[in-house]
Amino acid sequence: MRRLLRLAAHVYPAAWRDRYGAEFQALLDETKPGWGDILDVLNGGLQMRFRHTHPAVTGAVFGIICAVGAAATTFTVANRFASTGTMTVRPGAASATSRLEDVMPRLAAAAFSRDTLTDLIEKHHLYRSEGAASSAESVVNRMRGDIGIQLISPSVVQVSFTSADARQAQQVARDLVSEIVRANLSERSGSVVQVIDPPDEPQVSVSPRRVVGAGLAGLGGGTLIGTLIGLLRRRPPQPAS
Repeated sequence: MRRLLRLAAHVYPAAWRDRYGAEFQALLDETKPGWGDILDVLNGGLQMRFRHTHPAVTGAVFGIICAVGAAATTFTVANRFASTGTMTVRPGAASATSRLEDVMPRLAAAAFSRDTLTDLIEKHHLYRSEGAASSAESVVNRMRGDIGIQLISPSVVQVSFTSADARQAQQVARDLVSEIVRANLSERSGSVVQVIDPPDEPQVSVSPRRVVGAGLAGLGGGTLIGTLIGLLRRRPPQPAS
């Protein structure tokens, strides 16, 4: 316990330790410290450092600590899974000038209509916790947000679905890929759609925006708190009236 107390004393500024180190050691030899004593020493050391530290430095330290904590929390609570399928989409001979950027939005709009997504929500029992409190339209929009479409090359596109349930993510992703193939046949656009890699095993999905947003929020909040603490610690005491 005395060793822990000595370590806690290193929180104090070096000038304090040089001046009072011997007295502090003598005090340790005469007493039997407990956890409360260790907390008191840590608290006193931190307060003394804040009093002698510029507010900008205090704000920066708190900001960095909070940013790292927020980003770490984002990773630890990332319990959503994404399953991705890959397909080729090539315009037919009649529409040779079309590009994937032009063809894919039309196919997606036809494949992921409101009725189709409503059927998939009911089939896979999606968003059960939100069904009673949200309108049917808001639940469909929630599903649209969990669908990902990414153009990989001039002829390759990936379709994914993200869910808290790994097995569910893969099942829904398979249906989404099938709906695009079916929509292409129904539209008779002349495009050739071929699945080259069915939806894979779901992977943990952490959005970069989520990490950056959490980090920036933690940085801003921590900086503000740290600056306020630094300013309050440096304010001279008011004379008693």
